[in-house]
Amino acid sequence: MHSISAEIDAILREEIEHAQKDDPALIVRSAFEVIEDFLRQGMSLERIAAALQKHGIKVTKGHLVRHLGMVRNERGLTPIKRGRKPKFSGASSPTSQKHTETQQIPVSQTAFPDEITKLKFIEVKGEMLDVTKMHIDDYLTVSKTIPDNTKIPDGMFEIIAAENRIRGMYERALFQYDEAIAKWKSTQ
Repeated sequence: MHSISAEIDAILREEIEHAQKDDPALIVRSAFEVIEDFLRQGMSLERIAAALQKHGIKVTKGHLVRHLGMVRNERGLTPIKRGRKPKFSGASSPTSQKHTETQQIPVSQTAFPDEITKLKFIEVKGEMLDVTKMHIDDYLTVSKTIPDNTKIPDGMFEIIAAENRIRGMYERALFQYDEAIAKWKSTQ
């Protein structure tokens, strides 16, 4: 009886190791404390998901919300606050949203100068978007469905080119923002 139990234990341990690479529920459960730590430091769910996806870990913001919520509930912790953050129009400045963002960021978070804060915004289709809070895959609906090294279908080139421009703006803004923060912190 003990040997069958040990065999099942070994089978399930091996299965969980394989599944942890592709199963969002297991990924989030395995990394719960790490993810929670970065959330406390002010990193957004969108940015965490984008970073994980960039490195081949298949977790979306929706997976994070769902599975972090389940684990938090099981542990008796407060749920993740949900709801859409208000977006401002292209005529507004990024600093006009500063008060709203400050309310959502933990008190221990450092307030950066306005010239650094402005770096994290890009304009997409007339809206100013915060690259630290946007999920880039939401804006790349066509290009992410076409496999690599595949001929681009007729009529799709303009859409994919536009999505690639958005990806480029997103990556540049994120890089410049991170660099500016690092430089600013080194002078403090």
